[in-house]
Amino acid sequence: MADRPEDLEREYERFVEAAAEDDDMLGLVLTGSRGRGVFVRPDSDWDVRLVVREETAEGSRSRLTTPRGSPVEVVVLSLSEFEYRA
Repeated sequence: MADRPEDLEREYERFVEAAAEDDDMLGLVLTGSRGRGVFVRPDSDWDVRLVVREETAEGSRSRLTTPRGSPVEVVVLSLSEFEYRA
């Protein structure tokens, strides 16, 4: 687990780079304090909603979802799930 602010940012950057190369990914939304740009502390985590293709949602969910409390908290949503919540 990353402890220092620069380690948290590096972990987020690595995740974004890997997600960008994933053919199943349609989009990434940064939420939480960092996404809103308010109340961000150096130790704030990165809350990510990863939007993926319908047909690969379950596989992507099992591969990419991270537990609450992780430095990069990832929730995977299919496109239809994202549209429903938007």
